[in-house]
Amino acid sequence: MKKLSILVGSVLLVIIFLPACAPEPAPPTEAVTNVEADIEALKAIPSQWEAAYHANDLDAVMQDYAQDAVRMPPNEAIEEGKEAIRNSHQAFFAEYTSDGAIEVVDVQVSGDLGYVRGTYKGTSTPKAGGDPIKSDNKFVAVFRRQTDGSWKSICEIFNDNPPSE
Repeated sequence: MKKLSILVGSVLLVIIFLPACAPEPAPPTEAVTNVEADIEALKAIPSQWEAAYHANDLDAVMQDYAQDAVRMPPNEAIEEGKEAIRNSHQAFFAEYTSDGAIEVVDVQVSGDLGYVRGTYKGTSTPKAGGDPIKSDNKFVAVFRRQTDGSWKSICEIFNDNPPSE
C-alpha cells in the first residue's frame, strides 16, 4: 500500500509540474492588424477620390474599387461590378468637370472590413455649357482588405441632403 501511495503521489507531482516544463507556445501565425493604421488608410481614400474627380482621372478613381464592388447612386440603377462602375464614372467625366470637398465623418474597422461615412459638397459643371449643378451629399463606403493589405471599396451608397434654406 505504501508503494502505491508513493506511486500515486509521484504521478500527481508529474501531472502538476509537467505543464511548467513545456516549451512556450508558438506565436500566432495570423497577422496582427494595426487598427489605427487601417483607419488612417481608409480616411485617405475619399481624399484620393476627390483629387481624382477634380482631375477627371478615371484610372485613379477606379484603383480603389474591388472587382465585385457595388455602387448605389441616387435615382439610378445599381452598378454591379467594377466595369459597370467604370462606365458610370466615364460617362460623368465625359459630360462634367467637378469641384468640391469631401469630409470624412466616421471611419470604423473590424478585421478585414471597414467603412467610411462622410459628406460631399461640390459643383459639377457641364462641359457643353449650361448651369452648374450643386451637390450636397452624404455617403457610406464599405471596404474589404485585400491580400496585399490594401483596402478596396466593395459597396458604396450616396444620396442628396435636403436643400438648406
